[in-house]
Amino acid sequence: MVKISVIIPHYNDSIRLYDAIVSINDAIKYSGVNNDIIIIDDGSNDTNKKIIRNIFDDINIKYTFLEQKNQGPATARNLGIKNSKSDIIFFTDSDCKVGIDWIQRHLDIYKQNQNIVGVTGWLEPASNTFVAKLERIKNKFLYGKPEIILTNNNKPAGTCNVSYKRSALNEVKGFNESFKKPAGEDFELKERILKHNPDYIIASGNSIVYHNDCYDMKYLMKFILKRGWPYKISNRFIYVKFFVLLPIMCIIICAKGLKLLGGKNRTN
Repeated sequence: MVKISVIIPHYNDSIRLYDAIVSINDAIKYSGVNNDIIIIDDGSNDTNKKIIRNIFDDINIKYTFLEQKNQGPATARNLGIKNSKSDIIFFTDSDCKVGIDWIQRHLDIYKQNQNIVGVTGWLEPASNTFVAKLERIKNKFLYGKPEIILTNNNKPAGTCNVSYKRSALNEVKGFNESFKKPAGEDFELKERILKHNPDYIIASGNSIVYHNDCYDMKYLMKFILKRGWPYKISNRFIYVKFFVLLPIMCIIICAKGLKLLGGKNRTN
């Protein structure tokens, strides 16, 4: 039987981490696989560490708790990989809740082709606010819809919902630890694995993970000011902030809208 690990880095996010672990435990029971859950604390304060230990001492879930100084999620995930002995390693985030069939949907895709070394999935807002609806529109505009594609594709490989064979991760020495913030290290890893072995496939799956955030205006401003898009120049990645890309995206969307309106007018 295949053995899997689920790796979750976290930083001062003990309450949402509890929800994440409970959902992962349900997915593990559903799939019936051998497993271990590895939580990496990325330098949280003492209060958060105490809350985590108290919470998980009260529930019957097997897990490994590792600690490091604050070095970012890329380094934290690599620590988890080094402490895993599983065949397939799953990644999600402390602010996410996975679907009950999350693990099984990934494993089913690995069975389709021995060259598949990674499986990506979909991230869906857990709320239904106006900002959450904007997020869904953005995802559909950039990536289309959740679907199974058994070839390499442009679907995201975000660490909220992705899995890799441990052998492929070891071949490229895991995540690039020069990324000290959650800023495209997942995209860069996917690119590096495919470059390392052109025969490898990172397939797209239809599993869904739910982002357990409030999706209010504060979230929107944080997203625009702090998040971005990795852009490759001369084999190096730079991280372009979304507030720089926002005017360009607006122009593209408006241009597409005008094109659609123009087409309708001509048919009339």
